[in-house]
Amino acid sequence: MKRMLTINMLEETERWTVALNGEVDIYTVDMLKEKLEAVKDVEGKEIVFDLKKLDYIDSTGLGAIIGVKGKNPKASIRVINMKSNVARLFEITGLDKIFATE
Repeated sequence: MKRMLTINMLEETERWTVALNGEVDIYTVDMLKEKLEAVKDVEGKEIVFDLKKLDYIDSTGLGAIIGVKGKNPKASIRVINMKSNVARLFEITGLDKIFATE
């Protein structure tokens, strides 16, 4: 079974939006990590992960998102538009307390 992931990134004056579509797992996480290099060392911008079209994320994908926080400790990071299964994973892992979620 081939897993699919599409990543759309938009840089605006005050924020980076990272929209994920499909699945983030061990097979697709390297693509995500490569794209997230663009938001490394972001100063003064908010980073918004829009997960409206994300169907699935595993621990490797969560690790990639956590890694963005590690590379940008002063950045404000928000996770928006989560489907219930993804939101539940954020709750179980406590990431909903680390990242602002909507």
